[in-house]
Amino acid sequence: MMYSEKIKFNYFEKMIASHKHKILEIVILIGNILTVLGCGGLVLGLFGLFSFDSVAFGLSSGIRIVGLVAISGCMLNAIGHGILDYSKN
Repeated sequence: MMYSEKIKFNYFEKMIASHKHKILEIVILIGNILTVLGCGGLVLGLFGLFSFDSVAFGLSSGIRIVGLVAISGCMLNAIGHGILDYSKN
């Protein structure tokens, strides 16, 4: 491999790694937003300021749906941070 080809390959490798990092940052941000919304909904619902019946779907109660949003946010955070830590090593 010639020197110029090696430089181009390293450039594209760094560019791809940079884009992966940005995608993981977006996943972590979405996870944070979902976690805050879910926890906020649970707190508001427990104080009676938010009706869980408004988000009830089928046989699932509303508190399960709101809790699912918070848990989904936590899972996205864990996945994003896990991949980010694994890719650094």
